[in-house]
Amino acid sequence: MVLGAFAAILGCVADYLLLYHPSGNYHTGDYAFLSQIPLERIGKGHYLGLLAIPFEMLGLGVVLHSFKMKPWAQTLAYTILGFIMAVGVAYHGMIFFVARSLQTEGPSSLPLIKNYFEPFGLILGVVFVILTAFFIYGIIKNKSTLPKQVIYCNPAFIYLIIIAIYFLFPPLGNYLMVMGFNLSIALFFLGILILKK
Repeated sequence: MVLGAFAAILGCVADYLLLYHPSGNYHTGDYAFLSQIPLERIGKGHYLGLLAIPFEMLGLGVVLHSFKMKPWAQTLAYTILGFIMAVGVAYHGMIFFVARSLQTEGPSSLPLIKNYFEPFGLILGVVFVILTAFFIYGIIKNKSTLPKQVIYCNPAFIYLIIIAIYFLFPPLGNYLMVMGFNLSIALFFLGILILKK
């Protein structure tokens, strides 16, 4: 769990390097902020994320192991987690090429590029919500050895708080929003570590 939390924190650093711009406007969908971030910095975030994010599976494996499941169900759950991790890492890895295209070819290249990376973001978001719902259900039904309080630090709930901060207090929200997924997972892991003491 500690190693998974550390990987998620490194993922946050990677997201910052890859995506952060003080002007924000991440929700507009035009990705204009990527044309204003130096490619060298984006490249550092690209590699750090690709190398660190997969190790979040260590923490997710601990969470999954806390649930009472039949062997076939546990195998299926690990497969789904591995799939969503692969999608997340693929999505992270594509951002560098989106930024490079915007900086060299301009905004006219965006409509075509969106077809190659936005579906990954959609899959990631949908499966993220579904997995969180199963997690909450399992905790409520006492199918896990984790304390019930971990429901309140589940990744979807944390991500909703980050979105609210992004719109209500942009100076802080612009920092947090780019780290959304990895930050929510890092805080989830840290919450579990604290509550299990």
